[in-house]
Amino acid sequence: MKEMLQIESLLLKRDVEDLRDLALNPDEYYISIQDNREDAKNLLKSLKKFRDEKDLFYVDGVIFIKIDWKVIIPYGFWDEISSLWPYLINLIEDYQNAGKAECSFPNQPITIEMSKLDSRFLLFSVDDNKLKIEEQYFISILLDAAEDYFTFLYEAIGELDSFEMNRINKLKAQVV
Repeated sequence: MKEMLQIESLLLKRDVEDLRDLALNPDEYYISIQDNREDAKNLLKSLKKFRDEKDLFYVDGVIFIKIDWKVIIPYGFWDEISSLWPYLINLIEDYQNAGKAECSFPNQPITIEMSKLDSRFLLFSVDDNKLKIEEQYFISILLDAAEDYFTFLYEAIGELDSFEMNRINKLKAQVV
């Protein structure tokens, strides 16, 4: 039986003052773009109103990753999500070129690593959380989640990052 891999983009809707409360009540802090797309769109639209149109649009969130019952990226690992997704795309590109890749979160000292274990499996690590998983399955699901995030941005605020979408499509074509 295949593992149940969950990759979800969540937008931070309020400041975090208590990490324990965040862990116990994530719905109080985050909006899922997958489960509550309209609310997430409304949050982005309201945040965009207060930004200078010439500035890049940044929003905090988390890319929550869980397999079965094991959490790989927990709720407490939030960062600037519109930068974190491109970092993960870079990670996949580097991994596919070298069989090993590493990066950090945009604004936190959290390391992400991917390394090839054998012809079928890779090791994905975020901080001290490690996941051995089938390579094509993991990369495919990760790229689908990245594509969903950038599609969501376009739907919500009309910002299409065609550069990132092109990279995602190119990487998807390499996953057979």
